[in-house]
Amino acid sequence: MAIAILGTRGLFSTLQEAFRNTADNHRIKLSRPVHDFLRDFPWLALDLARRPTRIGEVIPVTPCTHGACDAAGSGMGGVHFIPSRNKILPILWRQQFPTNMTKALVSFANPRGTITNSDLELEGSIAQADMWCQAVDVQERTIHNCYDNIATVHWQQKGSTTTLGLVAYLLRLQAIH
Repeated sequence: MAIAILGTRGLFSTLQEAFRNTADNHRIKLSRPVHDFLRDFPWLALDLARRPTRIGEVIPVTPCTHGACDAAGSGMGGVHFIPSRNKILPILWRQQFPTNMTKALVSFANPRGTITNSDLELEGSIAQADMWCQAVDVQERTIHNCYDNIATVHWQQKGSTTTLGLVAYLLRLQAIH
């Protein structure tokens, strides 16, 4: 279905987890995240039915722009290299994380934290893609971003995770974006 209904690839974490945790009576618990998924899927299907599917949405081509991003406890940032007529324009961005996020970060001083550095890296990659959309028209274009976090690369290539935590919601946000 992820090929047929674009944008759904990042929505399957929740459904995968629901199926994994079925009770002995073979029923799926319809938790709030499952309900969110069930609302997103038809919304994307209706959006697809309202307009033609562009070939650039289905078949990636050579990237038109490149960039890199990074994130750590204090914040996230990146650079885009946007080709223009005669030159390449670098666009730099940076954003601090809110204090409540930095306080929840897992560290030696806070081993019981609820946010990992990989979570921040995934959030930074989604912000990077959003910044691209703000800077240039990415419609029917392939973009490329470099990361230094293996978990982020894996989650984005797979489009899902086996937990219902922050990563599942970030992948959902990315899929809808």
